[in-house]
Amino acid sequence: MTHAHAATPLGDYSGLNRDGVFVFKGIKYALADRFQPSELETSTWSDLRDATVYGPQCLQVPGIMEQLLGESTQPMAEECLTLNVFTADTSARKPVLVWIHGAPSPMGQVRFRGTTEAISCALATSSS
Repeated sequence: MTHAHAATPLGDYSGLNRDGVFVFKGIKYALADRFQPSELETSTWSDLRDATVYGPQCLQVPGIMEQLLGESTQPMAEECLTLNVFTADTSARKPVLVWIHGAPSPMGQVRFRGTTEAISCALATSSS
């Protein structure tokens, strides 16, 4: 595994190259105070930001599955508005698939009417 680099309008990221797939983890996309609406992260930076570690998961009470199988080793934190990007090309603008996780469900999943609608929604949103 080697390092990868991605330049964005806000600043640059250092990620990983896993057999030709560039992986950038834990990219902060929004900021929010507790129980307040989030705002997009728009501040710029000049240093190289590390994007080799997954961001923290949101604070939550362990559910039934965690109680039965054991809790995740992934840290929890208030500042959990991060995303991970996997791409084969960092030199061009490409459509992305966005997976929206979490919901008011005991198992923490989102329920769409169908996978096709979820993918169509994500692709339509990302192509603008």
